[in-house]
Amino acid sequence: ALRASVVGLEGEKEALRRNVDGLNEEKESLRGNVDALLADTTSLRGDVDRLTSENEALRGALRECLRGMEAYEDARRVKAEAVGAEEEAAEGMKGLRARYESLASG
Repeated sequence: ALRASVVGLEGEKEALRRNVDGLNEEKESLRGNVDALLADTTSLRGDVDRLTSENEALRGALRECLRGMEAYEDARRVKAEAVGAEEEAAEGMKGLRARYESLASG
């Protein structure tokens, strides 16, 4: 009976060793997964840095575009004022011409 118990214990011991070996293999597999995740994280950090830099460049371009739009609006306003002044001058010239014609004929 004692011998059967020893044989049974040795069988359990062998089963436990196989379980430990399986757990060690799983641990190594998980280490590989962790290493892959760390590599992915590093890659993603690089992507985030690159995208942040591109975002800042785009913001700068947008600010430049807005300055150009403001300058264009200012130029249109100045042009409209100039057209208005030109029209006033033309009306004034018509009035002067009419007056000079009146004086010349009169």
